[in-house]
Amino acid sequence: LSIPWVVLHPGAHLGRGERTGLVKVARELRAALDESGMETGILLENTAGQGTSLCYSFEQIASLLELIDRDERTGICLDTAHAFAAGYDLSDVAACENVLLDLDSVAGLDRVRAIHLNDSRTPLGSRVDRHAHPGEGMIGLASLSWICRYPRLSGVPGLVETPGTDKDRMRDARLLMGT
Repeated sequence: LSIPWVVLHPGAHLGRGERTGLVKVARELRAALDESGMETGILLENTAGQGTSLCYSFEQIASLLELIDRDERTGICLDTAHAFAAGYDLSDVAACENVLLDLDSVAGLDRVRAIHLNDSRTPLGSRVDRHAHPGEGMIGLASLSWICRYPRLSGVPGLVETPGTDKDRMRDARLLMGT
């Protein structure tokens, strides 16, 4: 299909500890990449941190990327609703810029290959993943639209994963782009 990237949630440690979980996921993803013989890479999506989910922090994503050690075939998919639920404040433009600078210093903005542009129905730091339409959640339309236009993310594809139909998601995408 010539799909350059597959986005996935890295999984959960199931009570075995975060470091143990990261090492196991890295081992399996490295093996999958090495054995596939394909050019498709893997984008690690940050999570909200529900239960024992891994990669709710930028530090964990950076650690997992380092453990996988296949830079040319790995990257990041930033999900805004997950980041907010995990405790990264995206509620205004200044906060968004601080979060992106943090991501850059920890894991590198150049590794972001896709963005899921979702508002959050749950509060900051709730660690509960519930997407909302842009402007109908706790992040807000101004912040999400600003992320769409952030110069250092120019050219990175953005997707909406909001509730409803494809028609609803098209409306959300147009709203984000100001069209």
